[in-house]
Amino acid sequence: MRKIFVSTGLAITTLAFSACAAQTPLVQLTQSGSGVRLRYEIDAPDQRDGSARQITDGTEIALLRDGDPEAFTIDVPFEARKAMYPIVADVGDQAWFVYAPAVLPECLGASVIDIRTDRGVTRTACRNGSYVVIPRTDEPLTDTLSAKNSPIAQAIGSASASTLQSLERRLGSPSAVSRFIGVTVTPNAPSGIVAHVDRSGTVLFEVRPAFEAALNEDVLRTQVRPLLRHELFHRWNMSETAASANLPVWVYEGAAEYVGGLMSLEEKDFSPVEFNWLLGARLNRCLEAVGDGGLEKIGRGRVEDYDCGAIASWLLDLDLRRHGADHYEFWRALIGRSASTTGKGYDWPAMEAVFEASGWNAPTWRLFVFGGKVEALAEAMNAAGARVTYEGAAEDYRKALLQPLLAANCTSRSYGYFDDPSGVTLDVDTRCPTLPSQARIASVAGFDVRSASLQAYEAARNACEQQDQIEVVANDARIALKCARFEAPKASFQVLDSGVAPQ
Repeated sequence: MRKIFVSTGLAITTLAFSACAAQTPLVQLTQSGSGVRLRYEIDAPDQRDGSARQITDGTEIALLRDGDPEAFTIDVPFEARKAMYPIVADVGDQAWFVYAPAVLPECLGASVIDIRTDRGVTRTACRNGSYVVIPRTDEPLTDTLSAKNSPIAQAIGSASASTLQSLERRLGSPSAVSRFIGVTVTPNAPSGIVAHVDRSGTVLFEVRPAFEAALNEDVLRTQVRPLLRHELFHRWNMSETAASANLPVWVYEGAAEYVGGLMSLEEKDFSPVEFNWLLGARLNRCLEAVGDGGLEKIGRGRVEDYDCGAIASWLLDLDLRRHGADHYEFWRALIGRSASTTGKGYDWPAMEAVFEASGWNAPTWRLFVFGGKVEALAEAMNAAGARVTYEGAAEDYRKALLQPLLAANCTSRSYGYFDDPSGVTLDVDTRCPTLPSQARIASVAGFDVRSASLQAYEAARNACEQQDQIEVVANDARIALKCARFEAPKASFQVLDSGVAPQ
């Protein structure tokens, strides 16, 4: 008999079970108000005290007695999470994701577990470190599961097959066999839309209802499909074959982020101008956080892992294209090499071995990763085939204008924006009470924020030195916003040509 601690990141409880149980463990899963109740029927005679529980961060997950000495239950609130992963997620039509490390630790000593829902009992394989997927009985794991008639699930499902096919052409078959994608629409999503992929290649999207309600083609092409491509790339670089523990997160997250944008460029969701602007914004955010000390020496953070990581992958792509190769070919070689090395994930030596075996030189990538003056980086990028300038650019004045203005008027913790034909559109999960829903800002202080952002910045700064409000035009309406404190942008990069756009 042994005991296992169930850790959700919010609470810890102890499960006791026999490691050599004769029968397949049965877990009954039922929705109960604001969460899910899991009833365990396993050989657990040592479990006598039903009060074992720990309360952390205001959330309680309690072990409950129900009169049966060989059964006990755990109530899991829907908002309970292990890091970014929900513990249990309802994806509609009696289909569930169950995060195994949290509520099925070590799979209760079994490789197969019976899950009972309202639709009956489903026998499912349990793998440590992964989601257990409980779909409808006899349904193959090849479709998108979600609530019926969900617009966001339909959009994700319609784009997933072509994305997988495109990635398979470039990278070969993924080592993870699952093609399952689940979509749950829930107010508990950490932001408008987030996604996760587990070690077996199973993907879960979580979407807030307001995000789904605001779907349009611009949201799909600039947010949903790039995120889908990011997550599906993880089926290659972070599922069965994955990074070793000592490899920085920016290597694999940045690669997925770059592929999400690059595939969106290749599929014409992004125009070359939009892709160039995105790279420039990422590069400037990264250098503001990192300086010229090199990416390899910094710690973790969203800017470092995603923005800096994506730029590193772009620069690697530029270097490899001079050899007739590209970013995809590098990852195909790295994953193939790691898959052939039993029990070992890819690491720095594996990456260097791929460079050496292929005869690839990556000077621009190395300059960015290991450090160098930004002026030298600009020269290296131009030599590698991109076209960049290192100076104060119009896009930087737009950032210097909009970010303080949004910070002064929005209530969400984060805010973003993207270009569309009508102006600069705020992300759908950005909440600004004084602006209309899904606001499209066309002008500030009488100047177009896309074509005349320097003039708009100067007019706004001058106006706010004299008054408390400033006029913007959003969704064809004139609106007064609270003034902000504006600071001129520092010299920075403008990407005029990424050097990787399809010809």
